[in-house]
Formats: sequence, C-alpha cells, structure tokens
Amino acid sequence: MPANPPQQRLEKVWAGRLPSIASVAGRGVALSALKCGLLLLAFVQTVFSQGLPAGTFRTKSASAQFTICALPSATPASWISNFETNQDYARLVGTLLPVSCERIKQLLWRQLGESGPWRGRIFVVLAPAASPDQVITITSDQFRDAWQYRVELPDFVERSRYVRAIVQVLLLELANRTAAGHSAEIPPWLLEGLAQQLLISSSKDEIILPPPRAASDNQRPASTYTYVNARFENPLRQAHKELTIITPLSFQELSWPGPDQLDGPANGLYRDSAQLFVARLMTLKNGRSCLHQMIGELAQNYNWQFAFLRAFNSYFPRPLDVEKWWALQVVHFTGRDLTQSWPPEESWKRLDDIVRSQIQVRVSTNELPLRTTVSLQTIIQEWEPERQIAALEDKMRELELLQSRSAPILVPLIREYNRVLSAYLQNRSARSAKKAVPRHLVQQTLQELNALDLQRVSVKPATPSKPAQPPAEASLTSSPAPPGL
Repeated sequence: MPANPPQQRLEKVWAGRLPSIASVAGRGVALSALKCGLLLLAFVQTVFSQGLPAGTFRTKSASAQFTICALPSATPASWISNFETNQDYARLVGTLLPVSCERIKQLLWRQLGESGPWRGRIFVVLAPAASPDQVITITSDQFRDAWQYRVELPDFVERSRYVRAIVQVLLLELANRTAAGHSAEIPPWLLEGLAQQLLISSSKDEIILPPPRAASDNQRPASTYTYVNARFENPLRQAHKELTIITPLSFQELSWPGPDQLDGPANGLYRDSAQLFVARLMTLKNGRSCLHQMIGELAQNYNWQFAFLRAFNSYFPRPLDVEKWWALQVVHFTGRDLTQSWPPEESWKRLDDIVRSQIQVRVSTNELPLRTTVSLQTIIQEWEPERQIAALEDKMRELELLQSRSAPILVPLIREYNRVLSAYLQNRSARSAKKAVPRHLVQQTLQELNALDLQRVSVKPATPSKPAQPPAEASLTSSPAPPGL
C-alpha cells in the first residue's frame, strides 16, 4: 500500500519509495557528496522520464526547481474550439510554462514570507488535453535526502485548476522539507484560500502567459504577448460581494468540507470563505510567520489541526477560540462596505472604549452595580493572572478588528497598543500563570502604555462645534427698559 496518502481533490497515481542512493551506487562503494548528488539527480531524471515518447520537449525553469516535459501534441481536439473564447480556460505552452510556475512560486512565497532556497525538485509533464475536466495528478516520492514531485497537466485546462495544482505541489514542497515517514496533509482551506488569493490579486496574463500569436501573412515573426501588471485594489472585493449574500462557512465546515464543497455547486462558497479565512489570519500580528510555521510542522502531525493550534497558540489556545474569532471576522466582514473606513472621530472613540473599559462593580450583594472605567494599566497592576491574561487577549483581538477599519491616521497608534500588550503577554507566558511578573517588566509596560495614552489624547479629533444661534431681534424679545434709563 502506498506510504503517501492521496492529496485532496487531486488524484495520486504513483507513490512509494524509490531506491536509496546507497542501493543505486552499490554497497561498499564510497562516494563523495558531490558524486552522490549528481548520481541522485541523474537517477531521478531517469525515473521521471520513463515512458515519455520521442519528441518530448524538455526545459527547466530559472531556479531549476521545475523541469518541464511537454509531450508532442497532434491536432487539437475538436472540443477545444468550444472553449477557446472562454476566459476561464488557458492553453499551456511548454516554452512558457517554466516562467508561469516560477511566478506562481514567487507570489506564493511572498504571501508566506518564504525566501528559499527550495529543496524538492518538481517535474511537470504537459500532455495533450483529452477533455475539459481531465484529472490533474500529483505524485510525490521520498528519497534519502529530499522529496521529488511530478505533476501531470493537460495543455488546455481551467485557469483555477492549473493554479491550484501548482500551489498544492509548492505547499507540499514546503511542508515536506522536514518530513520523515509520511507526506504532509495540506488543509483544504489553506490550498483553496491561497490559490484564490493569487488568482484574484494577479492579472490573468501575469501568472499564465498566453502563447504568442502567429502573423496572418506568414511573413512577419510571431507577435509576442504584452504583460500587463494589473491587480485588483482589494483582493477580497469579489468574496465580499458573494459573502454578503450567502453566509460564509463555519470553521468546522472549512476544516472538513464535503464533496459538494470541493467539486460541487458549493465550491464557490468554499473558495470565498477559505480566501477570507486565510486573509484574516495574515492580518494578525505575525500572522504570516505563524502560517509559515504551521506549514513547516504539517509533516510532523497526521492531523493538521495540531500544527495549526501549535503555530497560532498565542491567538487560539483551543479550537473554540478559533470558532469565536472566525465568527467575529465574518460579522465584521459582511456587515460593512470594504471601500470605507470609520471617520477619525468614530475611530478615536472606539479606540478609547477599548483601552478604557466600562465594567460593573458591586459594593455589596444587596446594592445595584456601579459602572466604572478600568484602564489597561489597572488590569495589569490589579487583576489576578488568569483574569488578566484573558482580558488582555480580548483587548488584542478588539484592537486587530479596529485596525482593519480605523481611519489611517490612528492605525500606527493602534498597532503600538497591540505591540505593547503582545510583548507583555509573551513575557508573561514564559512564566507560570500563578507566578508574579517581574516588577521591571510591569513598570516598563506601564510606562509604554502611559506614553501611548498621552499620544492618544493629543491626536483626539476636535469635536465639531454646534453653529451659534443667531441673536434675537430686540423689537421682539427685548424687555422694556427700566424707568430713568
């Protein structure tokens, strides 16, 4: 039985371990590291090239991570003419495919904050398309020191399916860098969310280069394509339009999608919800690095949720915390227009409400509660540890939500409040929850909060003054003058 389980939605047709370098070289033969590497590379290329017909076009990408094998194609099938004007489909060309794969990798790495170098080689086999919904297959196999991958693509395919296939194999390459016994499981929401983000935020010709068109007179050279660097102003605009009509999926539904959500009529809702979920995770402080850490730990767990909770532990200690946070994100996202922010007056008032909370206090059990204002400094100085930590974590989430809609002039101040609280909680989490925090840490945090409070007061927008009432006419409102004046 194959050691590597099939990945979601993409059929896996070849798996298992290839012979180690030692068995290839022969026992007792001492090889230098350079010779071992060359022998391994030659062996991999030989294995992945088996069965390719004569006339196959081979090339490599600029980074040499992608090796393209374009099979010779005959006359295009008749059904392709019915889809050639459909903007959702693209014709893949062997000479341009290396550039496209590299661009997708660069865009994906930029999203995750990855800088390389790559470790797993990817072989892409481009074959003549047999049908509009032809299966795309991804094959992964582990060698002694690295994983290798093979992607089989039809040369005429939906743009979204092509991008998702390349994103999936790139995520596998990132996740399997530390894999030992089994291949990593890529969460469906991560694959769909990142792929949708790339598709929406990039122009169609930026990641899938169109083939050059031949001149009509057959004398001039073929025309080249024009690269247009066009992006949407807001990658979530399309998701916002759809998700304000249909309720986004819950975190549970994103975690365990059904067949209709991956390949059926509900696929659009799943993609939009996944894109929003991934985008909101990235807006968290250190959200991109947390996501990158989660991907790096996927191969160490059979369940991706363990890697997720470990990487995002500072935000979500429990799955229930993810559900609560996601519910707030959904309400926040679908209840407003993305093109507008709160005015400075409203943004300042909401920030003031966060850093100076209104709470109810009972002097005795028989008296009505009194409302009082509690500052962040009071919470840090006077509240017991468990209650203090929970309150400050709630404040950080409220600040993150406020930052995404605040007037631009207040965003740096909101970010600084969040940074101070995050640093305090990180230092506090390094100690037992019941132990007292060092006095110097408390004093430093209080000083920083006091400085931010002064800055917050100094940038308070002026309250618009009410227009002055016009003076009343003397003949109508004046009292009679006293006698003698």
